[in-house]
Amino acid sequence: MIRIPEWISSYKINMKTAVKEVQYLAVSIEQSTEIEIEFISEIVMHTLTEGIYYSKGSLVYSLGMKGERTERITPPEH
Repeated sequence: MIRIPEWISSYKINMKTAVKEVQYLAVSIEQSTEIEIEFISEIVMHTLTEGIYYSKGSLVYSLGMKGERTERITPPEH
């Protein structure tokens, strides 16, 4: 079983015997089976009150948003 990520818009698989179930692909594996899967995702624009950010699959892209620093955090010493 191969889990299908929620963030994809479609997928391609090189096995004709693969069966799609609810959130999985069921595949028969032989000893020397080679599988190629391509998860296809789209760029999505999200709008917030302070600005815009984009996502592609599980990745998020954004420019810095205006904010106000309220406290400086110092990293712990090792």
